[in-house]
Amino acid sequence: MSLEEFYKYAKEKGLQFDVITFFEVLEHQDKPKEFLKMIKELLKNEGYIAGSVPNRNRLFAEIDWKYYPGDYPPHHFLRFSKESLQKALTMNSFTNVKIFATDYPYKEIFHHLEKKIFGNVENFKYKIKSWVTKEEKLAKVFAIEELNHVISYKNKLKFFLIKSLKMLRNFFLLPFLFFYLPKLKQNGINLYFHAKKQEI
Repeated sequence: MSLEEFYKYAKEKGLQFDVITFFEVLEHQDKPKEFLKMIKELLKNEGYIAGSVPNRNRLFAEIDWKYYPGDYPPHHFLRFSKESLQKALTMNSFTNVKIFATDYPYKEIFHHLEKKIFGNVENFKYKIKSWVTKEEKLAKVFAIEELNHVISYKNKLKFFLIKSLKMLRNFFLLPFLFFYLPKLKQNGINLYFHAKKQEI
């Protein structure tokens, strides 16, 4: 069922819920006010919502927007900061709104630093991984560290070679890393939230 179909079904059956969760859903809504209204009507009085959205103010957001089409329509229609998410929920009669910004994951820094300094080198990386896997599909699905589990024994030397190249890349990017370390706190990829339906 679509949400609209489920909403209609639930209203007909008189269903209401204590908690409704929607993780990585709100940013996909082209009519967020109507979406939140349906959610609110499906909640019992003093029921709770919980969920998450991508953080508009995350570290390296400009890199994602430049190279990742998923943060644009028809995928994402909205970009939320803590302030805009707070406003969206309170304007739609949710109270006790709590929003938590995650810390930026350390393991993602090298990936974004690479794009910031070298640009988009994904096709080059796929070619190198394809040289090891002999299959383009595997090269696109698996990270370098995971290739060890999907390649034949005779390709192990190639695997260690590209793993060494990645370590060399990380060593080169290490000085830039220290500049970003103080910015990791609360500049993570997601905002998590929970709120309570306002009493009627």
